[in-house]
Amino acid sequence: MNPSATGWIDKFFHRFSKKQLVAPFATHDDFYHALRVSGFVYGQATTGLIQAQLSELKLSKNEFSKVNLLHSLYFIYAKSNPEQSNVVKFLEHALAFYSDIERGKITMFQRLSLGKSASKNLEKTITSRIQQSDSTLKTEGDLEFSNVLLATDVLTYMVYIETPSKAKDFSESLEEAIIKYCYSALQTKKHKDKYDTVLLDLFESSGIVKRATVPLGEFLITREDKVIQKYLLDLCCIAVKDDFGVEPNELHFINSLVKQLQLAENDGDKALKLLDTFVADNKNQVNLFNQAHPVHHFYKQTSSNVERLIMRNKKRLIKEITQSGELLKLLGQSTLRDLDNEEKEQVKDQLLDIFKSIPSLTIFLLPGGALLLPLFIKFIPKLLPSAFNENEIKG
Repeated sequence: MNPSATGWIDKFFHRFSKKQLVAPFATHDDFYHALRVSGFVYGQATTGLIQAQLSELKLSKNEFSKVNLLHSLYFIYAKSNPEQSNVVKFLEHALAFYSDIERGKITMFQRLSLGKSASKNLEKTITSRIQQSDSTLKTEGDLEFSNVLLATDVLTYMVYIETPSKAKDFSESLEEAIIKYCYSALQTKKHKDKYDTVLLDLFESSGIVKRATVPLGEFLITREDKVIQKYLLDLCCIAVKDDFGVEPNELHFINSLVKQLQLAENDGDKALKLLDTFVADNKNQVNLFNQAHPVHHFYKQTSSNVERLIMRNKKRLIKEITQSGELLKLLGQSTLRDLDNEEKEQVKDQLLDIFKSIPSLTIFLLPGGALLLPLFIKFIPKLLPSAFNENEIKG
């Protein structure tokens, strides 16, 4: 099986039975533990989720991420449909999920090449979730930056399969929760490096950290398996643990978070030890703490990448933005004042519509890509000044 070649999903289900893929995990919590051990939760998948060999090939981390994402979606589907083993129905359900929450956006070329095969369509959707096929992002290291948030797809699918109408709201609430909790985690660090500062500024510019409402409330209390809480805890452990030590105030924050999320008292220690073990076992394969941990890696070259993408698509962006009078006005206003939350949502929605039509900018449709929008909004007026004539944009 070659996850980088067409037909790998059919090969996966031909090679592994439902029993092999589902039986080893009694609960969602057991499965989430496997996602941690594999590195999927940390954005650095180095193994599959079962003991059996996935392929005769030496798979890359992105390829393991593809297989693990597919396996995760199938496990959730099979657990909710214990008598149902029809793979085609699962594939159709997974495609409907991505369509309903407006994820898995694909490039124009891929869209034109969609066929009747559900498995091949899902292959393209999964590829679009894991990597951006664009010449501006040439190395695997560049492509990995979004994988640390790939588990959000898995958690959202859990909600979707139980209550489809709530999945999109959950996805947006989860994004807000990630920002709020990681922002709080980074604030506890006594010694902040330049990446911590960039992240804190980015989170603050999103406006989310200033909101009084607590995201995810109803979703956290309605789930007994606590996997959503454990994922938030894991992200915060990654955020504070950028060297091989945890400062006392950081440990205090983790323990306080455990109580806030109503997890078991020792879950904080477990999360930190699992992260330590993964790094130690895979020190020659992953970038965790060697160059930058996943949260830092996510944003390490964000500013330069965003600037380069804007410049390479300058003409198309000017055309699309100037055709939307409301968007043009709001972006112009953003250079003079802070937009309010409603205005930011309007800008976000309209920009995402533009990104769908420009293949190079589908980077903003990857997991966590929406978190980069504040940077995009900040750069546009500076790099496309001709689209923001001061005499035309009035308050």
